[in-house]
Amino acid sequence: QAEVYDMGKGKSLEQEFATLEAETGLDAELSALKDKLGGKTGRNAPGSLRAHALLLKACRYLLRLRGVPCFRVQQAASQRADGTYYAGSDKGAPDLFGCLPGGRVLCVEAKSGNARATGDQLAAQDEWIRHGAVFLIIRDVAELQRALDTLMPRPSGDRGAPSEF
Repeated sequence: QAEVYDMGKGKSLEQEFATLEAETGLDAELSALKDKLGGKTGRNAPGSLRAHALLLKACRYLLRLRGVPCFRVQQAASQRADGTYYAGSDKGAPDLFGCLPGGRVLCVEAKSGNARATGDQLAAQDEWIRHGAVFLIIRDVAELQRALDTLMPRPSGDRGAPSEF
């Protein structure tokens, strides 16, 4: 059980979509992300940390566009003041957490290049699903979009994400 306090007048979903659509450069940013994800060499090569970060950014954009609140879980180890390191999160934790309409938890693990889910990630997937969450392992934003279309169909007339996404 959780308590929520609204400290001001919230925006309606329609107002949030209007804000997203009105932001200048949003379509250009999305197009640039798609171009970067298609890169085959260097820092944006499939499987690189940069390609993974860009995929996650595009996933967060799509989730927010579809009205799904979400956040990214940083997996990197952190350094203490004494120079020792500690894990940034639990092994197997997904890259993104979201909340679908009705309160169902959405977990998204993004993979780029030849990366495969680890044993810890597969164990986490099983555990989250056993507890009622949706846990997706995706390789591109289109997979996430197809899953969202199944999980939360759009009302007629709702444009949602661009169809070529």
